[in-house]
Amino acid sequence: MSSSKTFWAVTALAFCLRALVLISVGPKPVYATVSDSPSYALPAQNLLNHGAFATTVNGQLIPELYRTPGYPAFLVPFLARDGSVRHRAVQWTQAALNALSAGLVYLAALLFWPRSRAALVAGLGMALDYVNAIHCIF
Repeated sequence: MSSSKTFWAVTALAFCLRALVLISVGPKPVYATVSDSPSYALPAQNLLNHGAFATTVNGQLIPELYRTPGYPAFLVPFLARDGSVRHRAVQWTQAALNALSAGLVYLAALLFWPRSRAALVAGLGMALDYVNAIHCIF
């Protein structure tokens, strides 16, 4: 099998596992929010509304010094008009990106190991890693 076909096979397998996890938890956002979720959502809202990577304290924008801007910036397209996060869309997007990372592990392993079997094992290890898969729901 060619490396591009194997890449897509590993990615598809990874996505199927992550899709099963998402389907099994159901559409309610109870698993999507944890205690630090507002510390990601608020800077995302401020990025969208004010163009500033900041948090709000007493109605004032204060530069965000605790979080890095990566994940809040990722959340911006998933904000509803009322400022709430579309959790299910975030989860499915994270599942797709996470599945792609399994395929990328396979491709990266091909650079290190000329034997495609070792690269396949590396990609499948990432694709079938359940702990990695469940992170898509948060």
